[in-house]
Amino acid sequence: MGPILRILKSLSLSQKVLILVALPLIFELGLVAGLAFLINQAERARASEMHAMAVTAELDSLLRLLLERSSSNVLRHMTGSREYEKAFHDTSGNMKKHFEELERLCLQDAKEMNALRDLEQLAVAADLQLREARDSFDSGDKVSSIKAWLRMRSALKKVYSLVDEELARETTIRHTRAEEQARTRAGIEALLICGAAGNVVLAIVLSLLFNRNTTERLNLLMQNTLRYASDQPLHPPLRGGDEMAKLDSFFRNMARSLSESRRKERAVLDNALDIICSLDSSGRFSAINPACHAIWGYSPDELIGKRLITIVPQEETDRVSRIIAGIIESQRDGTFDCRVRKADRSVAEMQWLVHWSSDEKSLFCVAHDISERKKLERMKRDFIAMVSHDLKTPLTSIQMVHSLLAENFYGKLNEEGQQSIEIADANVSRLIALVNDLLDIERIESGELNLNLEPMCIFDLVEVSVESIKLVAEKAGVKVVIECEDEDLELKLDKDRIAQVLINLLSNAIKFSAEGTTIRIVISGLDNHVEIRVIDQGRGIPEDAQAAIFERFKQVDSVSDRKKGGAGLGLAISKAIVERHGGKIGVESKPGEGSCFYFLLPKGGPNELTAKLLPESSC
Repeated sequence: MGPILRILKSLSLSQKVLILVALPLIFELGLVAGLAFLINQAERARASEMHAMAVTAELDSLLRLLLERSSSNVLRHMTGSREYEKAFHDTSGNMKKHFEELERLCLQDAKEMNALRDLEQLAVAADLQLREARDSFDSGDKVSSIKAWLRMRSALKKVYSLVDEELARETTIRHTRAEEQARTRAGIEALLICGAAGNVVLAIVLSLLFNRNTTERLNLLMQNTLRYASDQPLHPPLRGGDEMAKLDSFFRNMARSLSESRRKERAVLDNALDIICSLDSSGRFSAINPACHAIWGYSPDELIGKRLITIVPQEETDRVSRIIAGIIESQRDGTFDCRVRKADRSVAEMQWLVHWSSDEKSLFCVAHDISERKKLERMKRDFIAMVSHDLKTPLTSIQMVHSLLAENFYGKLNEEGQQSIEIADANVSRLIALVNDLLDIERIESGELNLNLEPMCIFDLVEVSVESIKLVAEKAGVKVVIECEDEDLELKLDKDRIAQVLINLLSNAIKFSAEGTTIRIVISGLDNHVEIRVIDQGRGIPEDAQAAIFERFKQVDSVSDRKKGGAGLGLAISKAIVERHGGKIGVESKPGEGSCFYFLLPKGGPNELTAKLLPESSC
């Protein structure tokens, strides 16, 4: 058994399958061949028996005709009936037919054919003597007739003797063939029983051999997977060159690669600056990296099994629980901020990135400490508040004084003084606009940009916006025209904010348009949105700068743009306002050919899905 198993181990699965199929097939073919031989032998014996029976039947018929021919001749002489005369003549033709049939049956057997020739000669001789006796009797020569009858009788005895011998021979052949058929049937039965038993034994032996070899090796592979999953050493490698051995080799290579990957992953987790952890469906820590000790002051063992909300301040527990439950229910990634009470009772501001795994029923989280960022944001808000209160108010007062001076409230100024007041007022206005832009940016970033939505005729809103910059356009020598197919078109929007967008776009267009050119405002109403385009004939914008101009403090040419005024906040604020309305904004331009700034607004008001459905501009 040992050498056989070693041979099996060296075979591939395809070779083993071939053996499993080929051996039973060869055995079955041998069984079929044996059955075919025995059945053929039985068929030959049966054919020989049938031949002997046919020959016997023909000989019996021939003897019957000879007797009938003799008796019909005697009865004719005794009765004088023509019926016996007819029977005498008919038997001659019938005997001829039987001799022809016997000749056909005996063609394949020389011994039978020789006996048939002898029988036929004796029968012909007896028939001649019978005819001679008949003729002599009819002519009145009774002595010759008696002699012919005696000779005929002697010939008939020889015929009967020869027929008896042939009949005995054919009877012997029939008995012999019957015994052969019985033996053949017994052999077929024995072969079928032995074949079935052999087939069962062969199947059992092959199954035991191959199952033992294959099952043991498969079990070893399964045990190795379980051992690897539980971090236990693997069994020794499988020997042989079959697929099992190759699969074992591949598994070991994969296990080594995974172990190395896990080691590197563990090293990354252990040395990560952010907290990386997993929470079960009830919000309990199931795993956490060592960064929790450096950031929160808790060791991993202290947190595992504890719920997240136990280290969250009381006033935030309900909110955090709702957020986590919502992420699990929606089975989507989520982000939220919350405070965590550290081991030293201080509080850390944390930003959580959360992914829910349905397969593992766990939340995988990355918690980033944003305490410094929150501190900076508070400082920024305080600064903005200071700017709003301590800078904007004095600037407004200065602007008011400038207005009084310009109106000669404190006495008439000379021409030079009047110019100085205008310059100072323009600078103060620019500072106030800058402060307002900074306040808008702060509101946008803090999510406090609220909209006062109401139905509004878009044509009227554009007209009011154009009127507010009319003096600036006239001063620059630029003409502004409005093109609108439907002047009654209404939208649901915040009119002040959309007017702010229009004024920003028109101010930029005027700023960079040459004297004597025209700025067109085109209003188009489509299926579910309205498109507003501001088209100028200015210097144009390079393609690589078109996306950046909507970012904060970004300008196409910082030096020349600052000479013309502006801090690069107008387009960023316009973009935020348009997107807050559920629309989108963009620009199409080529250097030297002017620019087309456009924005699209949904007719029904803000909708978070609307922006994804809006088409591109028709500029």
